[in-house]
Amino acid sequence: STSLAVSTDYIATGSRSGVVNVYKNNLTSDSLDRVKSLGNLTTSISLLKFNWNNELLASSSSDQSGAVRLIHLPSLHTYFNFPTPTTRLGVINCIDFSPNSGYVCF
Repeated sequence: STSLAVSTDYIATGSRSGVVNVYKNNLTSDSLDRVKSLGNLTTSISLLKFNWNNELLASSSSDQSGAVRLIHLPSLHTYFNFPTPTTRLGVINCIDFSPNSGYVCF
C-alpha cells in the first residue's frame, strides 16, 4: 500500500492502483477483517484522512489534478457529487478536516 490512516473504528490503506481498502479496527484481534474495497481513483493513493468522528474518509492521489474522493464510512459509499466537474482543484498534497467537519481543506 502507499497510504495508511488509522482511527479508533477503522484502518484504511491505499494502493498504487487507486484502491482504498477499509478494515474494522479490532484491537482485540490479531487479524484484520476487510469491510470494503473502494476503487474510485485510478492512480496511486497518496493521502488518506479520517474526520474526527470517523464518519468521513478522504482519499486522494497526487498523481492527477483534482483526484480526491470523500467516503461516508457508516454506509461505505463514495460521494460522487464531489468534486463536481467544475470544481477547480489542483494536485492534492494535504487533507484535513475542520474540528467539527464543517469544512475539508486540500
